[in-house]
Formats: sequence, C-alpha cells, structure tokens
Amino acid sequence: MLKLTYGVLKKPQLVQTCSRPAVYLDHWALMNISEDSAKADRFRKVLHEKSGTLELSIANLLEFATVLDERHAKAAEHFLQNLYPNLAFIEVVTKPVIDREDTQPQTGPRFDPHLDDRYLNAILPLNSVSSVYPVSFDGLFTQSLTPPYRKIRNELERAVEPLVTKAQQNWKAGRKLLRLPSKHEHERETRCLQIQLLQFFVTSKGRWTLKQQMDFFHAVVPIAYCDIVLVDKMWADQAHRFCKANPTAKRIAATFSDKTGEMDKFWAALENYGRSARIK
Repeated sequence: MLKLTYGVLKKPQLVQTCSRPAVYLDHWALMNISEDSAKADRFRKVLHEKSGTLELSIANLLEFATVLDERHAKAAEHFLQNLYPNLAFIEVVTKPVIDREDTQPQTGPRFDPHLDDRYLNAILPLNSVSSVYPVSFDGLFTQSLTPPYRKIRNELERAVEPLVTKAQQNWKAGRKLLRLPSKHEHERETRCLQIQLLQFFVTSKGRWTLKQQMDFFHAVVPIAYCDIVLVDKMWADQAHRFCKANPTAKRIAATFSDKTGEMDKFWAALENYGRSARIK
C-alpha cells in the first residue's frame, strides 16, 4: 500500500507497506487484465474491497521494452492509476532479499525484506499536492526503453548469471541441488524456491534466454512473499512441485498460470481470499 509522506524539509516521498492479499502478475497477466476493461474493473473492485496490494517489480517495467505497440503500456499505466494506493514495489533479485532475511530481528519490530524502496521514489513521479492522484503512473511503462532502464536490465542479467553457472556446475558434478534444510529460521522459502527453479532449468538442459531470466525474477520472490501469483505455466508447475516435495515447507503463494481453467481458479482465489491460500 502506497502512502505519501513528508520527510526532511517537508520533501514529499512515498512509503509502502504490504497489505493482504498481496497479488503479483507476470507480464502476460498484467497485459491480459489491464487491457480488458471488465477484468480490470473486477480486479480493482476486489483489491480495494479487501484492502489488498498489487505488487510490482522492475521486471514488470523492463518487459514492456519488448512491446512495440505503446497502447499496451498505456493500458497498464491506466490500470495502475486506478488501483492506487493499493500498490507496492518489490525486489525480485534474490540476493538482496535473502540478505535482508538474514538480518531480520527475531524479536521487536519487523520489516518486509522483499519491498523495494530503492526504485520506488526514483521511478514514480509525484503530482502536486492538490491532485486527485498524488502519484502519476503516466510514462511508467512507456519509458522502459530509455537508457537507465537498459542499464537496470543489464544489472539483472549479471545478478542471475552466477546462480545459473553454479547450478550447472553442481549438476555436472552429480550433486543434488534441492537440499532443503531440516530446520531453518526464515519465515519465507526464498532460498529453497530459488534452488528448485534453478534445478529445474539445469536438468532440463534448456538455454537460459532473456525471457527465462525475466520469468525467473517474476517467479522466485513473488511466489515466496505474495498470496496469489499469475506466472507462466512452466514456473507455476515448479511451485506446485515444490509444495508436493516439501509438505512441511512454510506458506508460499497460490500460483496459477495461463493454462486452461487456471484463470477461473485465480479469480476464485482472489475473490474468496481469507481462506487458506496455500497450494494444495
């Protein structure tokens, strides 16, 4: 949830919190819902009624750099504007999230390790105080072709390459990659999901394409931290596999894909939120 506050010298800035249900949409899912007025209105009404949050990431922004028709980006920007303030910006690079998990205090005030304040105020421009919407989403996706965003894309590629290389080396050495600790203190399964998804990729002997890199970022942290997630079928299947293989694992998102019948399940999970959202 976004909130406009005033810091030093009364400078306006955004702060964010994660209210439930927390929902994450992969690139195709964001386009699918935002470009259909009935779906967009349905999503907005549910999220506002339940005081939930649509969580966004830098991966959402970068994916629009490959979309040639600007109307898709404009539809997504309009969708987010209507959802305000029920939004949050999350970190999808796993290392900083895991590092913050390691520093989470056992007692006292706690924080959300996956929230990304680094890009929040840098990316979302603020309107005048008198504006109906203090935050402007105009240009959020259409500017994803600019040099600063290309630099961020390169940073994401560099972040995931060492993980893939290490996973490939372990696989060639005959080591089992999926080794979940019998006891671990973290409240989320970020580490273990990362291992699971990397294991799937290396054992399938696929080629690590740019699209798969983005899909990886759309999957690990959102599935570990959100309540309901819409991603590609390949990654949703791995989330289901993870749950079946690790029945004692901590709660992860109810994960859906674009395969037949899954969208109906997604809407049911969102509209009936309050019951168990764990994958069965």
